[in-house]
Amino acid sequence: MRYENRTEPRMAKAEPTVPQSVGYYWAKWCIPEDGTADEDNFIRTNKWEVVEVHACLGESQADLRASVPGVERTQSIENFIWAKPIKPIAAPSERGGFF
Repeated sequence: MRYENRTEPRMAKAEPTVPQSVGYYWAKWCIPEDGTADEDNFIRTNKWEVVEVHACLGESQADLRASVPGVERTQSIENFIWAKPIKPIAAPSERGGFF
């Protein structure tokens, strides 16, 4: 092939740690929590998705849970491979909107 793609893919890179605070993160879901609907049909994929991490019954890391879009039950944060948190997007100014 004459032209070779030598660029690195623009994907999240896995971090060796789990989230320490609430927010939105890139994650790969590996294991469904017991009692999750359709857990018998769960297929692990190698795709990054946005996951919300929130406090559940406290403030410590042990109390953090993850919400996956389209899944009604929260998941343990140990059931994921984590990447860096998603940076917040600045709100548009009053003068610089779309209209």
